[in-house]
Order: sequence, then C-alpha cells, then structure tokens
Amino acid sequence: GDKLGNGPQGLVPPPFSIKFPEESTHLLTIICRDALGNTAEDREIFVVDKTPPVTNKSYKGTHFINEETGEEWINNNTQIWLSAFDPEPHPSGVNQTWYRNTLVDERFCQNQEICQSAEGNGLWELWNGAPKYKNQESCHLIEFYSVDNVNKTEKVNKQCAYVDLTAPLPNKTVGEPKTIWNGNDSTFYKDETKHCWDETGNEIECWKVTTLTPIILDCSDPQPHPVNHET
Repeated sequence: GDKLGNGPQGLVPPPFSIKFPEESTHLLTIICRDALGNTAEDREIFVVDKTPPVTNKSYKGTHFINEETGEEWINNNTQIWLSAFDPEPHPSGVNQTWYRNTLVDERFCQNQEICQSAEGNGLWELWNGAPKYKNQESCHLIEFYSVDNVNKTEKVNKQCAYVDLTAPLPNKTVGEPKTIWNGNDSTFYKDETKHCWDETGNEIECWKVTTLTPIILDCSDPQPHPVNHET
C-alpha cells in the first residue's frame, strides 16, 4: 500500500489526517514510535462508499403512461411509492428519502424532458414509507432524492404527472328509423321507464327502434387534463 510521511525513515510526526480518495476497501496500518524505540501498531479496515443512493418512483392503482411522449396521468386514488437502494460496490445503506410536491404549469407535464426545467418550492417531507395521494387536479411536479449512511446525497429527481379527476362524457346517437316513446306501455323496466323524458334529474331517453336502427355510443374526456383513451 501507500506510505505517508516525509520525516525520518518516512515517518509522519503526529497529529495528522488521512483521507481515502478511492472507493474501495482500505486496510490502514498505523505504527507509533517514540524516541526510545517503543512501538505500537494498529490495523483497521475502512470501506469507502462514494456512490449516492438511487431512488425510484412507482404507481399502484389507476394510472396511464404514454410511452411515446412520457406523459403520466393519475387520479386521487393512485398510490405513489418511492423505493431507494445504495448501489454496489460498497453500499453503506440508505439513511433517508426526501419528497416534495409542487403544482406547476401544464406545459411541464407534456413530457419528462420539459419537466426537468420545472422549479419546485415549499418544504421537503421525509418519506415515511406510506404511499402518497394527489387530490388536486393539476400538473404536479414530484421531486425526490435519498441520502446514504455516509451522507452521500443523490441528485434530485424530477417527474411530472397530470392528476385527472374529471370523468369522460358519454354520447349516444340513435339513428333512423326511430320514434319517441313515453314508456307508458312498457312491460319491463317499469322503474326506469317512468322517467322517460320527465325533465327531472333522473330523466332518460326512450325510443322505439327496429333491428335495423343504428345506435352509436361514444365518449369524450374533457379538459383540463384529458387522458383520453376512452373505453
């Protein structure tokens, strides 16, 4: 190994400090000698960890990720999870993971590259191992990082996600031939047909059609954060 010292016989007069620049396992041998030649020796092993932790975000429950654009959508029931590990070759272990959420402009959710220029604000929260939820419809900047047991700090991760709480709007088109029906002579579904065209909150459309009448069902996902991909 390397020897320290510029004094007589390559020795270093105490006190002195030792630093390990390389990430590795180091065997440190210290020999102390007085003017009479009395000697004491100490050997210790030091594992140097210079690699910061790695933190990952994942969703459980309802979510959608556009693989082409990187856009992400979640709702108020989606669980947001963070997991961290301290990588090889000499992991000291993860000590803490920190998390922050900021509402940002819609454009930052267009893709994850644009998201990196978003600026978060507010206090950081220590991750306690429980999932997080988002209850406000907006574009959310989610930031997170971890610190290991020798204080190596990960660069802040930034990911943006839309929170979409607006349900799609259904649309039904009844083609021809058809005639309006008041439901009075119905044999089945009497509880439902009593609301045919009754102009109340329970109103339903009632038609008489034939086997050739086309009925088209569609829906649209409205603004402000439509995920689309309706089914």
